[in-house]
Amino acid sequence: MKQQITITALLISALLLTSCAAGKVKVSVTKYDKNGNKTYYKNSNGDKNLYDYDENGKLIHCKVSDGYEAWWEYDENGNEIHCKCNNGYETWTDYDESGNKVHFKDNGGNEGWWEYDGRGNAIYYKDNTEREEWLEYDSNGNFFHRRDSDGYEEWHDYDKSGNQIHYRTTEGNEKWYDYDDSGNKVHDKDGDGYEAWWEYDEDGNEIYLKNVHGIEYWFEYTYWKNGAVRTKTAYTARGGN
Repeated sequence: MKQQITITALLISALLLTSCAAGKVKVSVTKYDKNGNKTYYKNSNGDKNLYDYDENGKLIHCKVSDGYEAWWEYDENGNEIHCKCNNGYETWTDYDESGNKVHFKDNGGNEGWWEYDGRGNAIYYKDNTEREEWLEYDSNGNFFHRRDSDGYEEWHDYDKSGNQIHYRTTEGNEKWYDYDDSGNKVHDKDGDGYEAWWEYDEDGNEIYLKNVHGIEYWFEYTYWKNGAVRTKTAYTARGGN
C-alpha cells in the first residue's frame, strides 16, 4: 500500500510540474496552529483570511481581505452565544442544559427554535415565518430523513461503518459516495453527471482530487512536531490545452 502511494505521489508530482510549466496552476496556502485551528488562508487571486482564537481554541475573530470582519462570543461551556460583523449583522443563540441549540435570532428579524430527542438529535425546527422541519435518525444515530412544511423531503443512506453512501431529495437531486477501507471518500457522483475522485497519503491526508470537468487539485503538507498539520498548500489546474 505504501509503495502504491509513493508511486502515485511521483506521478502526481510529474503532472504538477507539467501544469506549472504551462502556467495553468493556481495556488492557495492554509496555515494551522498546533491544535489544528486554521489561522491563515491566502490564494493566488490575492484573497487573504486571518483567524484568531481564545485560550480554549474557540474562534473569536476573522478578518477577510475584502474588509469583512466578524467577532464571536461564547458561554462558559464553549457554546457560541453572540456573533457580530462589521457590516452590522448580529446573531444571538441560546442553549439548553445539555448544550443543544434551542433558539436563534438575528437583527434582521429572523428567529428559530429547535427541539431534540433523548440522544441529543435535533428532531424539530420552527422559524418565525411558521416554516417547520422534522428530522429522523436510524438506530445508529445517523440522520436519514428530513421533511418540511413546504413539502420538501430528503433521504440519506449509510453503509455499515456509518458513511453516507446515497442522498436524494424530492427536487430530484441525487448523489452517491464510495469510500476506501479507511473510510476516506474516494469517489462521488450525482444525477446531473458530476463526478469526482480522491487519493490520500498513508496518514489519510487528501493529496489529489480530480473531477469530471478535468479540474485537478494537488495537496502538500508540512507538520508541527506534535504531528498536527502546519500548512496545507493546494495547487489547482485544469487539464487539457
